[in-house]
Amino acid sequence: ALASIQAQTFSDFEIIAVDDGSRDGSLAILHRLAATDPRLRVISRANTGIVGALNDGLAVATGEFVARMDADDVALPGRFAAQIAYLRRHPDCVALGTDVLFTDPEGAPLIRLRPAVDHDAILTQLLEANGGAIIHPTLMVRRTAIEQIGRYRPETRNFLEDLDLYLRLSDVGRLANLPDVFLHYRQH
Repeated sequence: ALASIQAQTFSDFEIIAVDDGSRDGSLAILHRLAATDPRLRVISRANTGIVGALNDGLAVATGEFVARMDADDVALPGRFAAQIAYLRRHPDCVALGTDVLFTDPEGAPLIRLRPAVDHDAILTQLLEANGGAIIHPTLMVRRTAIEQIGRYRPETRNFLEDLDLYLRLSDVGRLANLPDVFLHYRQH
């Protein structure tokens, strides 16, 4: 996952890796990578789950945009460039996802997921409790918008954090998805 972020064609960004109490050697790997990439900042914390980890990362983020990523997925090289270009062309859009290719643990393709691309269709799906209307690890969001709505809410942890976030973001701007695959999502 980190190698795919480091290989982005757009390279002016910070990487915030939140180690949420791992016990598998991940923290040592992160520190080793941080020693070779000044963009990488490592946050180590006791395990409290995804919402706490996401909010801890957001608390130190300084960029105009924040991109989400999971530890076992692969971002394609043009992901950041395409998402930033779209967000700059569409200042009313506050959150942007992409299509996803689901793969097996070794990276073999399984199925392509093509979420709706326009705000109204995404909002309709969100109101039907479909948090997958924007695939969470493809999310790029304006930092000002996510701060405006108060980040992730702790009471939504463990399955609803993305749905809740997107619904609240839709109150302050438009949502969209790019109709191109920019993430390989590993299924285990």
